[in-house]
Amino acid sequence: GRENVHSFSKIIIMNIKNYESLIFDCDGVLLNSNFIKTNSFRKVLSNFNEEAIEELISFHKKNGGLSRYKKFQHFIENIAPKYNIDSISNNHLDDLDFLCESFAESVFKDLVKCEVTPDLEKLRNKTINQKWFIVSGGDQNELREVFSKKGLDHFFDGGIYGSTKSKYEILIKLLKEKKITKNGIFFGDSILDYDVSKKFKYDFTFISEWTDLLDWENYCRKNKITYVRFLRDFMNVH
Repeated sequence: GRENVHSFSKIIIMNIKNYESLIFDCDGVLLNSNFIKTNSFRKVLSNFNEEAIEELISFHKKNGGLSRYKKFQHFIENIAPKYNIDSISNNHLDDLDFLCESFAESVFKDLVKCEVTPDLEKLRNKTINQKWFIVSGGDQNELREVFSKKGLDHFFDGGIYGSTKSKYEILIKLLKEKKITKNGIFFGDSILDYDVSKKFKYDFTFISEWTDLLDWENYCRKNKITYVRFLRDFMNVH
């Protein structure tokens, strides 16, 4: 088994040179940050009862890569009406911006401190002729500030992009402006990432170690998706 994995990795590292664009999701792929987002949803919605919060957390985990705006919107429109209806205005549920700002405050300091995927600099050096992009469901300004503070922003010479635009809208815009080519590969950890890559006919690899997707292994097998624990395993750094 081990031999096969090794030779498979060798084939992949040769193939990686054929791509012009390397596209990375952020949470769970570049940063060990999925749990940070989950904790922050719990914190921001702590005035609500447990069932309402858990319903949102479940939605959040099933919809990795969807922006916080869409997730809070779902909470306001579909979950909150089932619980504590009288307390909606007291909890700023009529104010999406307030919820998103509270979430951002909670998330930012933890993102700056959180773990980066191993050997990222080695990966950058191995793909020196490829353009690197972040296409994330995270807030764009927040992402840019976090990667700047971590001293990693210069790796992403193609740019760092996030919400309020969706991943689909970001890629449409980048292709239209000829900032990205059709010859690319997408690294993600969610169903949304895979769906977006399929829409644009990008190759896709699932990064499993920090994913929130509960049944990811079956999902990957069913859809014949290549999966590895970390980015470095894909690019055979060792």
